[in-house]
Amino acid sequence: MRKEKEIEKNSILGIALNLFLAIIKLITGFFSHSQSMIADAFNSVSDVLSSIFTFIGNRISAIPKDEDHNLGHGKAEYIYSMFISILMLLLIYKVAFSSIRSLFHPEEYHFSIFLIFVSFITIFVKLFLFFQTYRLSKKYDNLLQLYSITY
Repeated sequence: MRKEKEIEKNSILGIALNLFLAIIKLITGFFSHSQSMIADAFNSVSDVLSSIFTFIGNRISAIPKDEDHNLGHGKAEYIYSMFISILMLLLIYKVAFSSIRSLFHPEEYHFSIFLIFVSFITIFVKLFLFFQTYRLSKKYDNLLQLYSITY
């Protein structure tokens, strides 16, 4: 039971920190007219969804075997890992399309010290989440934790 609680706490931490990052990136990107910061805000939103999928998938996979599932619900990890993969593919499509469009229709760029500040905050938060999630994925050999590592 300790495994599930530790993974749940890590998922909730990932949701909270990525939501925080998404909000500050969106606000900073909007006021500085930075398309890349706004795109990165959507990446953080996808990380929030990834953490939610991890939370739900681990909750389901922890359910013990019953009449209908004589081997338990462990395969839920694979199903929710697939959801995370699909989410990442959709995000890649959106960012690639937006990037190509901005090459042909450039917008005026306004430098903001907040862009640098938010970028450094993002680096530190993502490094913390990466090491925490990687440690748990190796400790418990958990597929969902491994796939939900925020890059």
